[in-house]
Amino acid sequence: MLLAPADSSLLQPLHGGTAFVVHSLPAKGIPGLAAGVFKLCAHPGTGGPQKDLIFLLLFAHHVRMETMNNIILIGPMGVGKTTIGRRLAVALGKTFVDSDREIEKRTGVDIPLIFDIEGEAGFRRRESRILDELTQRSGIVLATGGGAVLDPENRERFRRRGVVIYLYAAIDQLLQRTAHDRKRPLLQTEDPRGRLTAILAEREPLYNEIANLKVETGARSIGKTVQEILSRYKKADRGRS
Repeated sequence: MLLAPADSSLLQPLHGGTAFVVHSLPAKGIPGLAAGVFKLCAHPGTGGPQKDLIFLLLFAHHVRMETMNNIILIGPMGVGKTTIGRRLAVALGKTFVDSDREIEKRTGVDIPLIFDIEGEAGFRRRESRILDELTQRSGIVLATGGGAVLDPENRERFRRRGVVIYLYAAIDQLLQRTAHDRKRPLLQTEDPRGRLTAILAEREPLYNEIANLKVETGARSIGKTVQEILSRYKKADRGRS
């Protein structure tokens, strides 16, 4: 990304107006910092590499604030990501987006039909493309599908592009909430408990791997759950600023 003239002018007293190119080096373990660690080098033909710590800190702070502006909800099916996400978005003045609904809107068919025609692998490819696009937005609350974390690229996007909140609940509560929902293709089986248990065993370590916050959703009302998330999110946000 070539710096705009207005930004470059900040460096003129130090570097005589050198044009800079910013290279992004992803920083694992620093959630939400989209560009991670930055390296500044001179534009080709301007005299070789140069560094400026002041600019680095200012630029990193700006990018960090932009990318941490998103909230990304992860967790198993039936945990309440959509319902909670809508309320969080209203409370925080953000835009709510549900990745599953976005997929259905763009394809014109529901997710079970996509599974029937393309299989889970085909659905995951669609999901990954849309998540890449959605997570590049700013100021959203994003409810993701339960299996989105299976793709390592999705997990890295979530880490780099938002605050990741893992919503969880006991398996009995998840089964109760999904018992009559025919839009859950992975649970259309004679043994939904066994299937859900296996799904959670595979995905729970991935949820934990990228979560900045973990919130239990089963024991309280939606309103109280949202209040806890808001309180913890704002506290964490003050700590980052």
